Amino acid sequence: MNSSRRIKLLDFRSIQGRIILLGIIFLLLLLTFTVVVTTQNRKTQSVSEKVIDFRVPITLAAQSVISGLNRVSASQRAYIMTKEEPFRLERLTVWQNQIEPSLQKLVNARDNLSLTSNKARVDSIQMMVAQYKIIQEDIDKYLLEHLNINENKPLKLDSANSLQTLVYVNTLRKKRDILEKMVKERASPARKNLRNLLFPLANSNLGLLEAEVKDVSSSLSNTNILGVVIFIISFTITTLLSISLVKSLKKSIKAPLHLLGALSQGVIPPPEPLTKNELSAIIHSGNQLALNLQQASTFALHIGEGKFDEDFEPASEKDTLGNALLQMRQKLRKVSIEEKKQKWITEGQAKIGQMLRTDFEDINQWYASLISFVVNYTKVNQGGIYIIEKDIAQKEGANEYVELKACIAFDRQRKVNYRQEIYEGLVGRAIFEKQTVYLKEVPDGYIQITSGLGDAPPKNLVIVPLINNETVIGALEIASFELLDTHEVGFLEKISESIASSIISVKTNEETRRLLEISQEQSESLRAIEEEIRQNNEELQTTQDELARKESELAGRLSALDNALLSVTFDLDGYVTEVNDNFLKATSYIREEVVNKHHRIFCLPTYTQSEAYEQFWQDLRNGKNVTGEFKRITKTGEEIWIKAAYSPILGSEGRPEKVHKVAFDITKSYRQNREQVIKLENIEHNAAIAEFTMDGTITSANEKQLHLWHYDLEDIQGKNFQKLFNYTNGKATDYQELWTKLKYGEAVTKHVEEKGKEDNQVFLTATYSPVLDENGIPQKVIRVATDVTEMKRLEARAVEQNDQLKAQEDVLKRKLEQLTETQEELIKNTEITKLQFKSIFDGITDAVITCNGQGIIQEFNPMAEKFFGYTTEQIVGKNINLILPLTDNQTYVEYLQANFNNLNQKQQGLGRYMTALKENGTSFPAYITVGSSFINGEQLFTSFVRDVTHEVEREKQVKTQIDSLNESLEKLEVLTEATPHPMLLVNQDGMIDMLNPAAERLLTYTNDELHGKSLKVLVGPSKTRFNFKNFVKKHQTNSKKSTERILLNNKEGEGVEVNLEFSTMTFLDKQWFVGKIQVLEIA
Repeated sequence: MNSSRRIKLLDFRSIQGRIILLGIIFLLLLLTFTVVVTTQNRKTQSVSEKVIDFRVPITLAAQSVISGLNRVSASQRAYIMTKEEPFRLERLTVWQNQIEPSLQKLVNARDNLSLTSNKARVDSIQMMVAQYKIIQEDIDKYLLEHLNINENKPLKLDSANSLQTLVYVNTLRKKRDILEKMVKERASPARKNLRNLLFPLANSNLGLLEAEVKDVSSSLSNTNILGVVIFIISFTITTLLSISLVKSLKKSIKAPLHLLGALSQGVIPPPEPLTKNELSAIIHSGNQLALNLQQASTFALHIGEGKFDEDFEPASEKDTLGNALLQMRQKLRKVSIEEKKQKWITEGQAKIGQMLRTDFEDINQWYASLISFVVNYTKVNQGGIYIIEKDIAQKEGANEYVELKACIAFDRQRKVNYRQEIYEGLVGRAIFEKQTVYLKEVPDGYIQITSGLGDAPPKNLVIVPLINNETVIGALEIASFELLDTHEVGFLEKISESIASSIISVKTNEETRRLLEISQEQSESLRAIEEEIRQNNEELQTTQDELARKESELAGRLSALDNALLSVTFDLDGYVTEVNDNFLKATSYIREEVVNKHHRIFCLPTYTQSEAYEQFWQDLRNGKNVTGEFKRITKTGEEIWIKAAYSPILGSEGRPEKVHKVAFDITKSYRQNREQVIKLENIEHNAAIAEFTMDGTITSANEKQLHLWHYDLEDIQGKNFQKLFNYTNGKATDYQELWTKLKYGEAVTKHVEEKGKEDNQVFLTATYSPVLDENGIPQKVIRVATDVTEMKRLEARAVEQNDQLKAQEDVLKRKLEQLTETQEELIKNTEITKLQFKSIFDGITDAVITCNGQGIIQEFNPMAEKFFGYTTEQIVGKNINLILPLTDNQTYVEYLQANFNNLNQKQQGLGRYMTALKENGTSFPAYITVGSSFINGEQLFTSFVRDVTHEVEREKQVKTQIDSLNESLEKLEVLTEATPHPMLLVNQDGMIDMLNPAAERLLTYTNDELHGKSLKVLVGPSKTRFNFKNFVKKHQTNSKKSTERILLNNKEGEGVEVNLEFSTMTFLDKQWFVGKIQVLEIA
């Protein structure tokens, strides 16, 4: 086998052999190229590494430190000039983000420097940079501690403060001199020494960098030539071998191309036959891929059909598609389980809803069927339903208890007579907390589940309170041997509110149901009598004329009923066949819209989709009559209530063929009854109500009435009202007159005074209303009373205080006469003060606006009219937010109330900047100070508004100019320090501000020695004397650049004849002159 494989490897007619031959030739050429090029690249690599690792970083770091020092120097100058915090923050940012990182790079590269002098320079730079930073921090510290003042604050020059002002100015001058001395004697020399170290270091590395780059370029040029030669040879040989290889591949590649083409289009082809060359492995892999895809598609179809238990094995552990299908199956299985749980909950809610809507005869049996359904549906072992009941025989506060209404265990109803206090035990806890109690460990002896095989305690217990509108009416208790799932507990909680609502409805309607049953029995009896009469009439019809008359009469009755009632006829499937106009009018439909339409269009979808609706029609199909009150929906979606009777119409064989419905529209009476119930409940809650017989015997009283009398109902029930409350003497006559009117059926409203059990006096406004029977004879009296005891007490107190006030009135009259005289004098003084205040108010240069606590403007001076464009008549009475709008997410009024109330007097007089609005809709920046005062108990706010448009524009100009200066200074410093030409900077007064290093070498002065000195220091003898003022005038007249030939003196007194060429720039409304010095002759 090894020998045959070796023969195949050396068979250059095969694809593999030709590729091997191509590889061998390429490797030989590559080896040749490698041997030649490696030698050339060793030198290049060594030089390149040195350039990349040391030369470039050192040069860039040095330049970055120089640039950073220039920036921090310019920022500190601007900070000293303007005292604006952004300049100081900008300087600290440059230190942190530029100078210190670049300096660290220099320190890290120190040991790689070839020159000992450069290493010493790095050590010195590191030390001097730290010193320079300390110097700048000292300057900032001194500036903040000694010169952090408001220079715009006006000085008071009156005689009382003149000495203090002179001392203040003198102190300020001394502090400025100290600051200038710190800059001149410490900062400037330190910065100059750093430049003298950084420039040589950068220039030295640049020279070495240029030499090494030249060596690298030469080596690369030689390597490129050699590479071109080898590329031509390699390209020729490779092309010839590639042509041969392509021809061979075309013949063998057809089968794999066909296979892969079909797979790319989503078609799974039959297996392709294997070839005898190297492509056989590709064809085999393609066939295996097709088989894997076939298995995966079959598995995916099974998953889509819900067959999650189908077996499937991925092709390998790294089979992406197979593993994805397995993960999809797992996720779909989880989704299916969750859907089953949700479906279980939804079906349970629907079934319990149907049970709750089903009519019943025995409420206890209804409780039993309810708990039976819950126990069976949740598949638990035992369950019970507890309802809160009231014992009216007991006193208030102790009349509620919890009674077990039904209990189911092992599908059998248990007869349990059990009741407990309302908040006793676990059931009481659930009722009190209004939360579900879920115990996975049931207390010993709490409950036993008993069957024919024995008894045992359950493993878990769930008690769900039955709550409707925040009112607990009972609890649902479930016990089981198996732990309940979360969705099962959630199901119990969801149905609890529906059960609670139904129980309340059952209790409310139980009495109504009993009366309805009596009414229905009577109706059935009357119907039977009517049927008997009808049959007798039919037997008595002896002639055709009599029959016609009866038919005519019957038709008239039906027509009258049709005109009075809502009438509809349905087939047994519920589709409308006939309908009268009354029904169409009540439902807002036209005949074509309802005929041949199903009954469900008149009902809510939730009802038509329920089992109760299906049972309704099934009963009609079975021949049962259905009567009752029903809610129906009109074409416009409005709800109407009808009282209807659905009657199956029997055919000749006695089977139902149609269903006929007759109904009354009771919507109005239904809503009125609901309103009456609500009104009666409100009266019962707010008024004192008592009932009497016609001889004055008390039969009942509500809680409010009993509270006013301080009696319990059993203490007064059955007792005579006159005797109990001692209506004697004059009261007896009034009492007799009252009851005489009541016996004649006349309602009486009067004020009464009564004493309760504890002799407490009660005043009432009472209305006595006799209740009449159908003959108009009074049967009982109902009294509705309102407690006015407190009002009576207030009236008595008011009478007493009125007497006191009359006594004080005379005293006040005398004092009033005195006050009148004083008031007249005050009015005169006030008028004078008002005139003085108006003169000041109108003459003040700021806008003055006064508003109250709600922001309503009350005063508006002439300057405010000028600022805002409103007249006083236009703006007074308007809200101040109209001209001083929102700021910082609050209105101006909210700002006043939050910062200038009477509890925050420290804010008085403080100001802030904000935007004000003019009448024409434009805005302007304003500085506002606020004062607060109280006049006649009302808080007033006075806002002094100053238009700071010019100041803001000035600040913007200054900031722009400072930014421009920083940029210009940085560029100028870099340019002047790097240029070999001597240069100097002079201000418009002829004072020298800066020299570059070349100028320092020429004039032998340092920059600090000439900083702030006049240019006259450098001017030579009289024949070439330079008058700077004349030069400035000449320069402004001619052009932006001017040249002057003058003689400059250096520090040693030697004269240097030069051409001094000046260019101008403007900053902060001042001209600056940049002078370029061209040496002509050294004297």
